Amino acid sequence: MKKLLIIIIAAIAIFNTLFGVVIDGYEMDSCMLVNLSLAITAGLLYWLFASKIADALKITITILFLLTGLVRAALMLFSLSYGIFFIGILLFELVIMAIAYYNTSK
Repeated sequence: MKKLLIIIIAAIAIFNTLFGVVIDGYEMDSCMLVNLSLAITAGLLYWLFASKIADALKITITILFLLTGLVRAALMLFSLSYGIFFIGILLFELVIMAIAYYNTSK
């Protein structure tokens, strides 16, 4: 499952880069930030699948990380001025990771 999600995210990043090269109106800064957002999402999901969290919590956090990753990518796609929201969402995800790790290590 984790390999499939990583492959899908990598394919989306490749298509995003190709669109960035082909389409003139698509700024390369936005393209790279969307790819960064996809890489962060892939890293979070890889960590999640490698951890020893209970399955129900793992499914819930997977859906949460996918949705927040989609929001991060959309914010960076449409405007570079939403950087503070990007950082805020990333901090939220890190807090969720810390809580999940703390509850697992007990």
